[in-house]
Amino acid sequence: MTGFLLPEEAAPYILRLAFALAIGFLIGIERGWRQRDERSGDRLAGVRTYSLYGLLGGAGGVLPNVWALPAAILGGALLIVVGYLGSLKQPEPDRGTTSEAAGIITLLLGGLAGTGQLVLAAAGAVMTVLVLDSKRPLHAFLNAVRGEEVNAAIKLLVISVLILPFLPDQGYGPGGVLNPYEIWWAVVVVAGLSFAGYVAIRALGSIDGPMVFGLIGGLASSTAVTVASARMARSDNALASAFAGGIGAASAVMMTRVGVLLAIFAPALMAAAWPPLAAGAAASLAAGVAFNLSGRRKTPGPGETLTLPPPDDIWFAVLFGFMLATIGLGIFYAERHLGDAGLFALAALSGVFDVDAFTLSAARSAARSATPGAIRDALLLAVAVNTAGKAVMAWSIGGAAIGRRVAAMSAASVLAGAAVWALA
Repeated sequence: MTGFLLPEEAAPYILRLAFALAIGFLIGIERGWRQRDERSGDRLAGVRTYSLYGLLGGAGGVLPNVWALPAAILGGALLIVVGYLGSLKQPEPDRGTTSEAAGIITLLLGGLAGTGQLVLAAAGAVMTVLVLDSKRPLHAFLNAVRGEEVNAAIKLLVISVLILPFLPDQGYGPGGVLNPYEIWWAVVVVAGLSFAGYVAIRALGSIDGPMVFGLIGGLASSTAVTVASARMARSDNALASAFAGGIGAASAVMMTRVGVLLAIFAPALMAAAWPPLAAGAAASLAAGVAFNLSGRRKTPGPGETLTLPPPDDIWFAVLFGFMLATIGLGIFYAERHLGDAGLFALAALSGVFDVDAFTLSAARSAARSATPGAIRDALLLAVAVNTAGKAVMAWSIGGAAIGRRVAAMSAASVLAGAAVWALA
């Protein structure tokens, strides 16, 4: 833009200036409404001020000189700082800096509009207004969040954002089965599912009954649901049926989670494994619903809120990755030296502790295996062992009342899956 512009040449620049002005006007409306009850002289900035901030940034972006935009933003920022320092001299100073930060952002967005980046500037303006208008819900959220939950979220970000991108995406070891990126990506997926389940429980607050607890808690850990439910049922045998229903729901979710992991990491294996998984999940859920309906005489009271500890242990992620690598090597050597019997023994042993690790290792191995059918059967065996193990766990922790019910439900689930597998 040099010299005198004809009207048709100036039109695009006028549009940019108008856009910058509109951005300031939008942010100014939100700030002005927020400060509407204050006296006129006590307001730090209103609609006109923010509109001028936007126009100043837009003018800096439109001018051809390379220093025009930095000078406009710096000048506007100095004005904002001077205004803030002046506000501190008031009898009841407002020491918050939200309005000042909004002013600087308005300058930057106006400058962005002035350079012709209208879509980006508009998106930034909308996001700014959303953040500014979210003071009350954000404060309520922060008051509700516990320290261990913040730690859990941070650790999830560490393993996903700080570690995963820097891991090599290539195979190491025998048969190239040890791929650091794939192994850690699986860790991130499982950790993410666990945290999502925990957030869902926290969002619901006091959960309405063991069934809902099982359905949602199963996303985090069906084993944890079994332990918590058995422990609470032990204090009152009248709760045995209701909590057994919750465990059945968690088992159904576990089988569904296995299917989701297979769909992500081994779609071909999923196609062969889903019928028995679906049958087992349906049987477990149906039995769980039946038990839950028979036990609705009493549900947890206000002092018996069902909850899970936040999945905040980063060492669990490391241990899971180690288990994944170990099981992957186990599958490799079992296929080559021990045959199907060794593979099935490894599956049974893995299912006792955690079905996810074997699921992900099996999914990664299926693409390289000459016997994918054996891997599918081993995976189903791990799921069956994990399902049956819940009966042992419930009986040992919660007593015979809940143990019998979980055993019957586990048997129904395993038999249903086995029947479909046999007919396939």
